[in-house]
Amino acid sequence: MALRFQYLCIIFGHILCGVNCGVSLQINSEPVSFLTHPCDDDLLKSDVNKVELLSLKLENYNLRIQSELMAMKEQLLREVKTNLELLDSKITTKCNEESKNVISSCTEAMRQENRKYAESGIQSELMSMKEQLLREVKTNLELLDSKITTKFNEESKNVVSSCTEAMRQENRKYAESGIQSELMSMKEQLLREVKTNLELLDSKITTKFNEENKNVVSSCTEAMRQENRKYAESGILSELMAMKEQLLREIKEIKKNQESVPPATKKPASCTEAMRQENGKYAESGVYELYLPEFLHHPFNVYCLRDPDGGEPWAVIQRRQSNDTDFYRGWYEYEHGFGDLNANFFLGLDKIHALTNSRSHDLWFQLEDFENEKRVAKYDNFAIGNAQNKYELIAVGQYSGTAGDSFSYHLGQKFSTKDSDNDKDASNCAVQYTGAWWYKKCHASNLNGLYLGGEFPEDQYAKGVVWYAWRGFYYSLKYVHMAIRPKYH
Repeated sequence: MALRFQYLCIIFGHILCGVNCGVSLQINSEPVSFLTHPCDDDLLKSDVNKVELLSLKLENYNLRIQSELMAMKEQLLREVKTNLELLDSKITTKCNEESKNVISSCTEAMRQENRKYAESGIQSELMSMKEQLLREVKTNLELLDSKITTKFNEESKNVVSSCTEAMRQENRKYAESGIQSELMSMKEQLLREVKTNLELLDSKITTKFNEENKNVVSSCTEAMRQENRKYAESGILSELMAMKEQLLREIKEIKKNQESVPPATKKPASCTEAMRQENGKYAESGVYELYLPEFLHHPFNVYCLRDPDGGEPWAVIQRRQSNDTDFYRGWYEYEHGFGDLNANFFLGLDKIHALTNSRSHDLWFQLEDFENEKRVAKYDNFAIGNAQNKYELIAVGQYSGTAGDSFSYHLGQKFSTKDSDNDKDASNCAVQYTGAWWYKKCHASNLNGLYLGGEFPEDQYAKGVVWYAWRGFYYSLKYVHMAIRPKYH
């Protein structure tokens, strides 16, 4: 349109000049002086040059406007592409996280079921069930990933198509008008539309993903329920448990007979063996070397403590008596042990597992406050699992004593440290209460907590050397130890 206007101006100028030059205009028989100028050739050329210059300026302005529009279009397309790539990255990350959570929840549920049936002789069928469930989970996750990818591609095409079409329409409208301010408004509107479409796409994908996750978890749970129902109704479990108990009794009896006359070259496997003298009495308390080759390949040192009532000696596995040793440590140190066996120390989860799984053990907690009052808590059974089970507290027997029961609460819980969160709380209980223990949600005792020296303020809630049943959550004890000894010899 701008070019047409330029051509009309030039033609009109030529016609006007031609008429003025061909007709002599007079008023009262005298020439009109101010209308004789257009006939001057120099002035005519000047007018033509001005019109051509104006035409050139208009053409340059039109080219500049088109160039800016193209640059804006490319910039918008780059922004859309960047936003779509960012969305794809977020969706991929979210899919991976949710997939890991689904597999982790299924795997954990299957581990718990396997533990229950592993001792019943039905392991082979459970393994088959596990493989079938994993195949189903994998198939469902692949199907879910395919659906999400397809949906994402469709929505992405729709977003890009709508943006491109809107830009074409707006470019066509403004290319002829040259109004720069409305172009900025168009850009803002397009960005708002892109953002709205992307948010809607993210919402749809999240909803779809949650629905598919529920279906996968539901299918896993239902399959496991059916398998459990099949074996629970078979009546085999009760017979197998009876056989297991009988075998355990026979094994204990065999071990008892074997230990009655130990070989002269055999290294002691308990403090009772290590401290027994030829006269039948026990040596003084101190550090002794024990050896359990079926659990650990090397001997290890233990502090053996004479029983205050004249009974068989105890192996001390943990002691707190001062603030000289930091107990807020990581998994490796708690697994292998740390500290001074004659003062503050933790024996090590690997050694405690070896001792408690070699035979049944009693457990003795000795507690003392800063008023020098002493209390005890004893349990007639104690054992922890292995490293693969995160040293789970698998046995806590009947309580007796004067301190109250603050340990049975932790039965069935895995050991947690500040760098290995295995509790059932949303947070890491080891970090929250500055210790390491068989936390649940979170604790009734915290004997590896901070050595805070008696009563402490509310902002340190439950972070001390705590035994809740005696002194509550705001008192850190002066002295504690954990000691174990075999039930059969």
